[in-house]
Amino acid sequence: LELSCLRSGRPDSHPVSVLGCPMSPAAGSSVPVPARVQRRRRPVVVLSVVLALVVVALPGSAVQRLYVASGSQTSPAQASRRGLIAGAIGAALGPLSQEVQPAQAISGGGKDFSGQTLDGKSFKAGNYNTKDFSGAVAHDVDFSGSKFLGARFSKANLAGSDFSGSDCSGASFELANLEKVNFAGANLEGAYFSASIEDAKNLKGAVFTDALLPQKAVGILCAREDVQADPATRDSIPCP
Repeated sequence: LELSCLRSGRPDSHPVSVLGCPMSPAAGSSVPVPARVQRRRRPVVVLSVVLALVVVALPGSAVQRLYVASGSQTSPAQASRRGLIAGAIGAALGPLSQEVQPAQAISGGGKDFSGQTLDGKSFKAGNYNTKDFSGAVAHDVDFSGSKFLGARFSKANLAGSDFSGSDCSGASFELANLEKVNFAGANLEGAYFSASIEDAKNLKGAVFTDALLPQKAVGILCAREDVQADPATRDSIPCP
């Protein structure tokens, strides 16, 4: 049987099985890689070469930091220059080997607090930077004195809530219900608002530097007494 297996193989580049005998590719040949896989590999190969050239040109301290980021168990002091460079390239290419995960949907309840009913809860004096409150229902909720840098409140119902003294830099309040919301003393630099900002209860002491405000809303805000009462608020909008 072994002799039959040896004589019945084909000397081509494709491994075959004759009479149930597994065959290896002919010497010097290789199993062809599908074109789809080759296309996927090319960008990574090119990027690997570019990264190698960049890493080689880096100073030793920078290479050591990348080497540590690669997760190697060997200390930078014990590793050779070649090992440091290999580890650094591995750290840089690491994210490319991970599958891209689809973003979570916001509607219907997504990550963080989006789509949730938050009535009766308190978010006072906490750190909620970059958290997602999109579509949440938060009537009369205490958000005062907290950090909401880059947080999302898009389409949230925040009626009667208190953001006084909070840092909402870069937060998005697009299409949110801001009826009777208290923004007194809040940092709203770079925040994104719709026309609903006109419905806020108190804006005294709030800072709007670089905030995105509808042009019509700017005129209405500048006519408010609480805005005119504080030069910092008035000038940050800015009002004429």
